[in-house]
Amino acid sequence: MKRLFFTAIIIFSLFAINSCYHDKEELIYPNSSSCKAATDAMGPTFTNVRNIINSKCGGCHLGGGSTAGYNFDNDCSIVTYWSEIKGSCVQPYTLQQMPTSGPLSTNEQAQITAWVNAGHRYTD
Repeated sequence: MKRLFFTAIIIFSLFAINSCYHDKEELIYPNSSSCKAATDAMGPTFTNVRNIINSKCGGCHLGGGSTAGYNFDNDCSIVTYWSEIKGSCVQPYTLQQMPTSGPLSTNEQAQITAWVNAGHRYTD
């Protein structure tokens, strides 16, 4: 009886370990970033967002600056914090409005929204 129980435990353990082998990270952790900026080509909507950040956010969030804990020197940081960027830069604001110098233009907000709606990836 003990041998049967021990065999059942081993078989169950093997199935349990193997069942997670093919899980996709993006499905298990939907808010995690799988940014491959060094290997993938930058997408057109991401390029627009990056240009907006470079022109409007440089004083506080670029060049080593990390106001409120956000630094966008690395493209993967932009991908990681997509929700915070949208929430603070696109109306209706769900976070403190950014940039502090005044709201982005309607066109700039539309470009951020287009990137977010496309999947908010580096390649979008």
